[in-house]
Amino acid sequence: MDGLIEIIKDKNFWTGSVVGIALFKLIEKIFSDTINFLSLRAKYIFNTIKYSEIFTITNIPPKMARSIKPALIISRFGNDEFLQKTANEKEKLEMGLLNKVKYLKHEYSHEKLELTIYFKINIHKKFGTQFKMFLDFYNDKYLATVNKILEKQTDFTNISKSESYKERLYFILEKYRVVKTSEGIDNNFIYLE
Repeated sequence: MDGLIEIIKDKNFWTGSVVGIALFKLIEKIFSDTINFLSLRAKYIFNTIKYSEIFTITNIPPKMARSIKPALIISRFGNDEFLQKTANEKEKLEMGLLNKVKYLKHEYSHEKLELTIYFKINIHKKFGTQFKMFLDFYNDKYLATVNKILEKQTDFTNISKSESYKERLYFILEKYRVVKTSEGIDNNFIYLE
C-alpha cells in the first residue's frame, strides 16, 4: 500500500504519464491522417479515367498570347444536385469539394494566331467530374480584349471576369454539360458512360 501511495505522490510518474498519452495521441493522429490521405489518393487513382482533348482560341495577337496561362479548377467529383438529393454518406465524402487548380499545357501559332490548349482532366468513373475553365493573365490589360475574342467564338460561353482575381477570366466549354453549384455558379460537368 505504501508503494502505491508513493507512486501517486511521485510528480515524475504523472508527468511521464501525461507526456506518454500526448505522444500516443499525436502518433495516432499522424497515422490516421496518413491513412486517410493515402486512401483518398488511391480512390483518386483507381476511380478516375484520364481524359484529354484539344481546344483552340483563334485571333489571338502574339503579345496577348504571351500573357495568357490556361487552366481549370476541378470543383468536385459528381454534381451538386446528386450530392444534395441522392448521395449517401460514403458518396458525399468521396464527392467532397476539391477546388484543385490545374494549369494546362498550351502552345501558340504565330502564323494562324491560334492558342492551342491541351485540355486534360481525371473523370470519376461513377460520379463524373465538375470543373471550371479559366485563363490567367500575366498582364491584365489584355483581359477585356480576350473577353471580346472569346465571345465571338462558338466553343466558349458564360465568359466572366473573376471577382477575386483581377487577372482571371472564367468561361464554360460549350461542348460539355453545364451544372449549377449550390452557390448558383455554372460549371462544366463530364460524365463518361
